[in-house]
Amino acid sequence: MAQVRIELKNKNGKKEVFEKLETTGKDYRLALQTIKKLNAEKIMIWDQLDIYLAFAVEIFKADKLTSDQILEGLPSEKTRETLDDLLGQVMGIEDDPDPDAKK
Repeated sequence: MAQVRIELKNKNGKKEVFEKLETTGKDYRLALQTIKKLNAEKIMIWDQLDIYLAFAVEIFKADKLTSDQILEGLPSEKTRETLDDLLGQVMGIEDDPDPDAKK
């Protein structure tokens, strides 16, 4: 099972880590549904952000993570990348499966 992790800054400026150590088929299905929504025609960029946020909140619902916590805890330039990475983590996709491998 995939492990999902996100690091955010909390209100005090300290790093806070949220982890879901085991994902399920239900999480995988949610990821597929999210991808379908993201790929819909004529979807605006702010709607894409809301779709990503809804996905992240659902994945970390046991931690009671909110979309506001995510938006306040991520740097603006990394928000979309981080949320997209969460989707990949649930799908079992790694950007660089062996970072020490010679290229």
